[in-house]
Amino acid sequence: MTIASRKSYEKLLSNCSHKTQLAFYVIRDTTPLPQYSLQYDINRNCLGDLVERMDNKKFNVGEDPLDLPPERVLRYLEYGGSSPSKPILKRLNELIPEARRLIQPKTLSRICRAEEAKLTEDVLPAPILGAEFLAFGLCTAGASIDEETKRLRRQGKLLDSMILDALGSAAVSELGEQLGQRAFGWASERNLNASRAFVPGSGATHWPLKHQRLIFANLQANQIEVQLTQHLLMQPRKTVSFVMGIGSRLEQAPSPFSCRGCARPDCAYRYEPD
Repeated sequence: MTIASRKSYEKLLSNCSHKTQLAFYVIRDTTPLPQYSLQYDINRNCLGDLVERMDNKKFNVGEDPLDLPPERVLRYLEYGGSSPSKPILKRLNELIPEARRLIQPKTLSRICRAEEAKLTEDVLPAPILGAEFLAFGLCTAGASIDEETKRLRRQGKLLDSMILDALGSAAVSELGEQLGQRAFGWASERNLNASRAFVPGSGATHWPLKHQRLIFANLQANQIEVQLTQHLLMQPRKTVSFVMGIGSRLEQAPSPFSCRGCARPDCAYRYEPD
């Protein structure tokens, strides 16, 4: 960030009111703007809401934003604890660079006081009803990888299509984990606890799909080119949404995303981090 732009940014912060809502963009430069914004704004009590956007190749989490090791992807190929054949592993490793080229990682998040969120009665998951803050998150791998998956399927390249689809699922899962961990960090810096992430329609959280409307009411999803259909499905398809509770009266979750609590222990997609 240039000195001039940083001075303008700080002037904006000094003049903003408590209810101001800003969108922050990660840029390729010497200073990672989201980390600076997160600490600077909230510690000054200047903003009531924090909206953060991490966009495409500008996603500033180390030099390589997405970790796509084969063992992570295998969960989405429904192998569970079993091992695939060597030809499948070989093809998986060959397709990882192509997946990295196609994936367009974008995330959007907002942390606000619970009373400032757009809520209706009986919409929050029971474990976070006493939350002082709510963290809303939206992550997408973009449309390109899904379009390529469909193209390969039409051409009869079913194995490549299946593997690329799994790589897209692993990518959006990784984005969600990173965004959830950022909310954990935000809470920890303020000596607060953070809940797990509650995903509408997930069997692990038992939170109905209809509550997608809650998340989309509290995020400007068009900023990262995500849409909610009339059937409550998200487009692009490789997208995940969630809400987390933050507060002093909540129990600290060990991980933002975990299948612990789901009644299907034999599910090939099951994920329980140590």
